[in-house]
Amino acid sequence: MAQRNTIVCVAAIVILLMNSTGEAFASSEMKKGNRLYSEEKYASALENYDKALSDKPEDAIVQYNRAAALYRMDKFTEAEEGFLNSLALGADKIEEESAYNAANSKYRLGASMEGTDPENAMGHYKQSSQFYKRAIELDPKDIDAKYNYEFLLKKIKNLEEKMKQEKKPDQKSCDDKKKDEQKKEDQKKKDEQKKKDEQQKSKGEKKKEEEEKKEEKQKSEAEKKKDEEKKDEQKEGEEKSNEEKKKEDQKKKKEAEERKKKEAEEKEKEEKRKAEEKAEEEKKEAEAQKKEEDKSSEEQSSAGGQAAKNETPEGEMTKEEAQILLMGQEEEEERMRMELRKARSKNRPTVLKDW
Repeated sequence: MAQRNTIVCVAAIVILLMNSTGEAFASSEMKKGNRLYSEEKYASALENYDKALSDKPEDAIVQYNRAAALYRMDKFTEAEEGFLNSLALGADKIEEESAYNAANSKYRLGASMEGTDPENAMGHYKQSSQFYKRAIELDPKDIDAKYNYEFLLKKIKNLEEKMKQEKKPDQKSCDDKKKDEQKKEDQKKKDEQKKKDEQQKSKGEKKKEEEEKKEEKQKSEAEKKKDEEKKDEQKEGEEKSNEEKKKEDQKKKKEAEERKKKEAEEKEKEEKRKAEEKAEEEKKEAEAQKKEEDKSSEEQSSAGGQAAKNETPEGEMTKEEAQILLMGQEEEEERMRMELRKARSKNRPTVLKDW
């Protein structure tokens, strides 16, 4: 089969993109990959193309060059995918090359399985012919694509005839073989169904057992939950009762303190009142006693004067008599004052509080 080389897209084939300064744009990974490809180090080139693709996943040229490296490594399925990705990105300069090499990749896949699986190989050949047809539509002057397309159509026709010829010999034997195969297939289905039924039965029993265990577990959990709720309610009731009891005790304590305070205040008021009454009585008694003392003093003075008058014939008291009378009167007054002080000290109220 005529076939041109799968090539790497470099500046000689594709015009590189230009940035705003007019400098050629190409990543270092892309350049390194191209160099390694030219040295036929395809695995290393692929690594660099993968790095370049991670930076620019929509770059059709990187996709194409990566697919070319895969093609050289006989990884035709991945190569076909890469060429189709490049074709889908619609880069005019490499669109026809992408279609052509996708066809090559598909053809190589078909050729690799033609001897063992001709039917599958036929499918790859037919798809390959469509890619060649696409390449011809993109570039009608591509002689290689036209040649390969015509070659592949003939190959497909020959393969179909070959497959028909292989089916014709000993048709009866073939029918018997089909019957045997059908019988084996039926028996296989019966065995599988029997096995499936047994598994289903076992599965049903297992499922039933699991459901019973699950139900028992749920029941146990429900009872456990119920017990926990009951305990929580009891605990809550006890806490509430303790709280109420505590509040009641505090209330009673406060009332007792207030009552005690009130009684102390009333007692203090009563004692103060009694002290005031007693002081008033003592004051009145002292005033009354003073009046009595004053009255007694006046009476004594008056009696002494009268006696003196009676003893003196004509009026005048002797100096000695006057002195004696005066001293007696002073002694009497001092005695009365002492008695009055004793009486006051005796009747003085007891001090209730040290203010």
